[in-house]
Amino acid sequence: MSVVLSILEAVMNSLWQAAIVAALVWLALRFLPRFNVDLNAATRYAIWWAALAVVLILPVAPGALRVMRTPLAGVTPAITRPARPAPVAERPAEPIVITVTPERTARWPIAIVAVWAAILLFRLGQIIRSYFYLRGVKQRAEISPIPLPITSRRADLLISRDIASPMAVGFARPAVILPESLLDELSEPEREHVLLHEMAHLAVYDDWSNLAMRVLGAATALHPVAVWILRRIEREREMACDDWVVARTSDARPYAATLARLFELRWSRRGEALAPGLFGRGTSVGDRIEMLLRRGRTFSPRASQVDVIAGLLILGFLMLGASLVPRWIDFAQQNPAIAFEVASIHPNTSGSPDSIVNLPDTGRLSVTNATLETLIRNAYGVQKTQIVGGAKWINADRFDIQAKTAAPIHDADERPLLQSLLAARFHLRVHQETRNMRVYALRLAKSGPKFVEHQGDAGAIRTSRGAEKIRVNAERFSLSQLAAILSRQVDRSVLDQTGLRGYYDFALEWDPIQAPDSQTPSLFSALEEQLGLKLEASRGSVPVLVIDRAERPDTN
Repeated sequence: MSVVLSILEAVMNSLWQAAIVAALVWLALRFLPRFNVDLNAATRYAIWWAALAVVLILPVAPGALRVMRTPLAGVTPAITRPARPAPVAERPAEPIVITVTPERTARWPIAIVAVWAAILLFRLGQIIRSYFYLRGVKQRAEISPIPLPITSRRADLLISRDIASPMAVGFARPAVILPESLLDELSEPEREHVLLHEMAHLAVYDDWSNLAMRVLGAATALHPVAVWILRRIEREREMACDDWVVARTSDARPYAATLARLFELRWSRRGEALAPGLFGRGTSVGDRIEMLLRRGRTFSPRASQVDVIAGLLILGFLMLGASLVPRWIDFAQQNPAIAFEVASIHPNTSGSPDSIVNLPDTGRLSVTNATLETLIRNAYGVQKTQIVGGAKWINADRFDIQAKTAAPIHDADERPLLQSLLAARFHLRVHQETRNMRVYALRLAKSGPKFVEHQGDAGAIRTSRGAEKIRVNAERFSLSQLAAILSRQVDRSVLDQTGLRGYYDFALEWDPIQAPDSQTPSLFSALEEQLGLKLEASRGSVPVLVIDRAERPDTN
């Protein structure tokens, strides 16, 4: 579910940016002719493809930019010798962490994905059906002796009774197919115009670009900006072929008259095909004729490289700027019916290192002397080493918080409630990443494991802490859970690399301070002596929570 929410959030955050990009491109192409900058249809076609690429990249651009700005930690060679954290002068504070089950999320993201998948499968089915329909049309069609205009791509002219509109079909064996009825209805110059237009589609490989458009249209059916841009691309594609014809014939008026003549003879088309036709889907014949007859136009079959490069540079800067804008939409993974009705926050200046976070099922949150970092750890279920970014005050300033809900809560509501409180009062905005970081790898020592596999289903964990030692008695505990506990005791995340996936019973006792006269071993020694495990410094992929924004709360 978190992956689905992340994808939806990324797309939703990029929608307004995509709309601005599309609007700016449309305005530029519409008003540039007033400044004596007349871009031909092939150039506009290429620019709209570039705009579509920007729109599709925008959801992942902020994450990619953050990765590029992250130091290249992954190229540092792994450390193989054991390393131990430096001893500390006093016992560090150990916050009481809330234990919760995975939070409930709304079902609407799954519904959106289901609708998208249904549309995608339906559209792909249409593409496949069109392919087999056209293959059947080609097989039943008769080869015509009428020569086709010479282009860089060889094709056959076929005559068919199964179609009502001229079309160019491509891929492995390209061909131009004419309806049998048009042979007697068109004059020779008009027929030449039709053949030139269809060969123009094949010459610029519109059969492949049309297939790409239809697949993209299926994949982006719920993205309104992408759908609109695809329609602009289809419109410019037909106009680019019109320019191609006029560039070959050197006279726009007869070709415009042919378009008008065909429109008069026209019909209701049979089905959608995997082939561009003289009247592309969604293309206004009136607009095309108006463009052909516009005064002062120059007709060129090729895109202007200078104009396309300039457009790409501008679009690249727009995408970079959009990637730097903070996200405006955050999906709260919580039950909207439950929220804190009253919440008071006051700074704590007692100087005590101890903090308490308590949220029982009665719905009364009680926080004493906790830092924002401690609250984030409780709200998102991460370790200290997994929190990245933020100002120094998030681990220095301490707060007392009292809050309550209108009704009792369940375990699954605890983290979402805390997340909503942090977002509302601390203006906290975060996102998740996976980074290559320094870690401790939990591995088997040479002596082998010194714990037994748990028998039965029930289990418990008891932790006691004295002045000079910490003791953990665990029943039915996995080694990945042990790694999570150890992550809170050392200066980096601990990854379970033992290869053992069962549940075990064990007891572990160590001295967190390691005083000179202590009879209790350090954590590193205790792991090897008591459990047959060891911690080795290494590097690994660690999920982290990156703080995008955090502000000191207003007290009340």
